[in-house]
Amino acid sequence: MAHAGAPLPLRTSPLFLAACIYTAALFVSSFVAADLPEALAEVIKWVELCAVLLIAPAMLAPRQTRWVAAALVAGALGQALLGLYQFIFQIGPEFFIVLGRFMRAYGTFAQPNPFGGFLGLTLPVALSLALWAWQTLVRQRGMRWAALGWALFFTLATAAVGAGLLASWSRGAWLGAGVSVMVVLVLHSRVVAVLTGLTALLVAAGLLLGALTPNLVPAPIAARVQDVPAYFGLTDVLNQPVTDENFSVIERVAHWVAAQRMWEQSPWLGIGPGNYAVVYPEVRLPKWEEPLGHAHNVYLNVLGETGLLGFTTFLVFHGDCSCLDVAAVPAGTAPRRRRSRMGGRTGGRSVGHAGASDAAQRCGQPVCAGHGTLSRPMVCATARWRQERRN
Repeated sequence: MAHAGAPLPLRTSPLFLAACIYTAALFVSSFVAADLPEALAEVIKWVELCAVLLIAPAMLAPRQTRWVAAALVAGALGQALLGLYQFIFQIGPEFFIVLGRFMRAYGTFAQPNPFGGFLGLTLPVALSLALWAWQTLVRQRGMRWAALGWALFFTLATAAVGAGLLASWSRGAWLGAGVSVMVVLVLHSRVVAVLTGLTALLVAAGLLLGALTPNLVPAPIAARVQDVPAYFGLTDVLNQPVTDENFSVIERVAHWVAAQRMWEQSPWLGIGPGNYAVVYPEVRLPKWEEPLGHAHNVYLNVLGETGLLGFTTFLVFHGDCSCLDVAAVPAGTAPRRRRSRMGGRTGGRSVGHAGASDAAQRCGQPVCAGHGTLSRPMVCATARWRQERRN
């Protein structure tokens, strides 16, 4: 961290360079956009992210990273509490009603799916920090009220965010959050990893032997997730008659097809960032007139809007995020000096993941939620090593 009046010690990183490359691809794709202001608005979002990736690591002192993480969790906690209020007191449009007496939570996102995606991205972060906080408290001698406060805050936030995620009634967010929570538990310690593996084996054995039946799953949740295979193309949903039960699934698949058609119009540069809704009337399927603003799949959305150029650089950016996270995992057994360097990257990288996930959040669907939640818990798991070194 630079002293007052001194220039910031700005340093580039692989993540910063990958974000700049993707931003440049967005800018190039803007030249073919039908609506240039919409395209430039998307470019500006990613320019802001690049600025954060460059400046935040230089501005944050080691002790400030804990507060940055707490602020991210507190934001999700506020959204979760608002969503639970909407869920219990039926605050929202009539078509959000579920189970006859509750309302799908949507927070300030106006839609349950992006709300669920946001909470799904934050749940593994809160869980990882809660596990770290309790471990720190147990290892310390005597009672330290500050440590107890952190442990209680992150634990209550984890519970509230999990409840809000359930209240969103978003299948994609459930799927992504479930996988990411398992990643956090496995990476938490060898003991937890072994216990998780044994539990998975017992569940699999129970399913094969018939000891576990669908009746053990609450009926409303079972009904909600029974059409998940359609998201993976396991059923030909477009040829099915539209009903209240399958409307949301068929609607999403129809928008996936529209994104594919946009890519076919301009394979290399796409139709321009942020122009999905603009071009949608030209490529939509019959009966599906509402553009929704996105393809309900971040990868198809990027492919349709920015073509192969943008899609490739987008994969490079997220691949770089994942590689940095995986590379940090073995740091727990590395020498102290190497562990310190890896911990020093954690604060800036966490901010980068938060910004990248926010930039993609408008898609609010299984793939986006799944990828974001798989990457961010790894970052937060490594944050424990930094805190342990200071303690």
